[in-house]
Amino acid sequence: IPIIIIRSFADLCLNLPIASYQELLHTPALATLCKSIHMLSYATRSYFSVLLAISIGWSFAHEWRLPFYQAILQALLSTSCFLIFISTGAASFQNEFVSLSGVMSCLLAAIIASRLYLWLLYKIKPFIPANIPDLHGIVYAVLPFFAVLVIFIILQDIILYIGNGACLQTQISLYLNHFFLQFSRMPLLAGTIFVVLV
Repeated sequence: IPIIIIRSFADLCLNLPIASYQELLHTPALATLCKSIHMLSYATRSYFSVLLAISIGWSFAHEWRLPFYQAILQALLSTSCFLIFISTGAASFQNEFVSLSGVMSCLLAAIIASRLYLWLLYKIKPFIPANIPDLHGIVYAVLPFFAVLVIFIILQDIILYIGNGACLQTQISLYLNHFFLQFSRMPLLAGTIFVVLV
């Protein structure tokens, strides 16, 4: 929500419908300010899913009262798993997946990665010797991190194999498009679902 507020504030500053304000904003004296506001609006819109993955990981860590270094690892893990799910290294990767188009993959990756990390965190705790405090904290935090990354890499390879090279976000888009096309052929059902959703 803070990201949406920042973007909305930047868009409001750029598009306020007062002619004298628009003239003032586009004068050479305020060119740097105008570019900064454009950059803020572009950054929050173009990298929305990445910022959402970071905030989901951080929120889960805050909710579970994890230490600061584990909260950073949690946010990094959510973002890494999202980037794995949208196949940043594959041929099917599109830049728009890191913006609003990738929200579904972002939510899936961040929530599953966060839950899996916490589950592994508590499962591994009894097996780590507590008599070495420094090693205990590092291994306790990093080992589940890498285990979740490996699970997501294997899962993404399976998804790419099943989808003939199409990443998860592409497949979600195709299924949603097909789903909504089915409703366009049945207006009574589409109207009923619209009324229920509203």
